[in-house]
Amino acid sequence: MNKKLDNLLYDALKPANDPAPELNRRILDRKVSKMRKFNVRKTAVAAAIGILVAAGGVSVYAATQHHSLLSIFKGEDSEVQQKAGQFLDTKVAQETGSNKKQSQWATFKVREAIADKNVVRVQVEVKAVEPDKYLLVPYIGVPEEMSVENLHMEGLTGEQTLADYAKSLGKKCLPVEPRVAVPIETCRHHMEKDGTLLFDIELDNNSKSENLEYVCETIVSPDGKEDTEIKDQFSFTLTDKTEMETFRYLPVSDGKVAGTNLVVDEVVIEKSDLEAMFTVTYHYAGNNPKWTETSEFDIDFYLVDSAGKIIESGDGYMNVNPDDDTICVSKCQYSLKKLPDDIFEREGDKQSTIIIQGKDVMEKELSGKVELKLAE
Repeated sequence: MNKKLDNLLYDALKPANDPAPELNRRILDRKVSKMRKFNVRKTAVAAAIGILVAAGGVSVYAATQHHSLLSIFKGEDSEVQQKAGQFLDTKVAQETGSNKKQSQWATFKVREAIADKNVVRVQVEVKAVEPDKYLLVPYIGVPEEMSVENLHMEGLTGEQTLADYAKSLGKKCLPVEPRVAVPIETCRHHMEKDGTLLFDIELDNNSKSENLEYVCETIVSPDGKEDTEIKDQFSFTLTDKTEMETFRYLPVSDGKVAGTNLVVDEVVIEKSDLEAMFTVTYHYAGNNPKWTETSEFDIDFYLVDSAGKIIESGDGYMNVNPDDDTICVSKCQYSLKKLPDDIFEREGDKQSTIIIQGKDVMEKELSGKVELKLAE
């Protein structure tokens, strides 16, 4: 891990701090951390460093005290909230695991899901078979080092470690984790009062099909070690009933990002019922064959509002072409309410324009702006 990332983590993960948006967009996914230049995770919940953080914590519960995926949309407009409620699936078609050894320790199932053309959200419920003996903990990090706040349970705060907290309850820690077998996965976790551990998983909807089939790998590690992992899996199917529109923008001039060797080729915005996926395709036009090791590789692109300020986005990631690492594709999610009102308007010969700006997510330095026009 480079020194800039070390310093960023140190500043952003102080006890009183929520993760900064820049951190949310740059910590590497544990599964691809060795392939940084091909697939860079930009979200804080993937724990390449063995630390779990969840922006904003967990504070929105239904009357039953069960956390729902609908809480993700609590800050959206009423129309988006209503649609999310319509698409919520609480009777997900799924199989059960077959490993009887694992089922002696914990059970896994999809409690609910929301399928959307851009992002598929799945909530996996994990319960200990003997909850009076075991405290479920996420299988990331070390219980002897992680604080109880990493459970993200309402009302549970303090510096006490997970191991000491479990001991105070007369229990042992039982590390568990679900993993959905797709290339890009974001996972946040939180615990309910009865000890149920929930994992909210977000998946890129690459197939854009109506029927979506997934396999969830489940892991239990009684000793918290890889050589004691008990693995199983189960499949589940979702139905996507959402709609999507695609809008392509091309640079008004040459697409060069002032102050850098980067050139923006196009921006595509995929607007679904619940959010917008913002994709910037750009390339490196300099002469440094090791440019992915420089600060120019730390630049992300954001929409700019009418006041000239960057509009922060949600989770995302960046892909580098495996055959030509000068070509990059950066993706991130945008709340529909954050998009400019006239962003998709086309009236006669007048086409709407957008402005994007580069920003170094490590040093927070801004690069030049690029104007793009809605293509025919």
